[in-house]
Amino acid sequence: MFLCFVGSVFGAEYVWTGGGNDGNWNNPANWGGSGYPGESDNATFSSGAEVTITSDITVNQIYLNASSKVTCDSNVTISLNSIITQGEFLNKGTLQKRENVSFIIKVEAGGKLINENKIICTDIEGLGNSNITNNGTIEASGAATF
Repeated sequence: MFLCFVGSVFGAEYVWTGGGNDGNWNNPANWGGSGYPGESDNATFSSGAEVTITSDITVNQIYLNASSKVTCDSNVTISLNSIITQGEFLNKGTLQKRENVSFIIKVEAGGKLINENKIICTDIEGLGNSNITNNGTIEASGAATF
């Protein structure tokens, strides 16, 4: 008899608890102690969370609940398939679509996306669609580009 166990194609669901008390994405204690989100995972920020992402990350999806605030620091690149926000997402770095996938930016009612640098909605091969849905506020300042 041959048994084969294959892990899920979809990643894990991580919910920010802030238990590490340091706002550090890479601290497992901030995600309930079981690691931190990687490239196929979904990251959810609970209401009231305030986080600054200070190093490059790749994830499947970022979701911000109401009253959460996440900042992508300058010189940081976040590669992802989708971002959905009811809270506030401040992009000072680069928010970019992962290669060969569709890209979704959704700002829900009460949500805010502030872009102070770059949002890249295409990849080198131009594969996948990009979709921006705005039911909240999208702001671009300075030399910000979409």
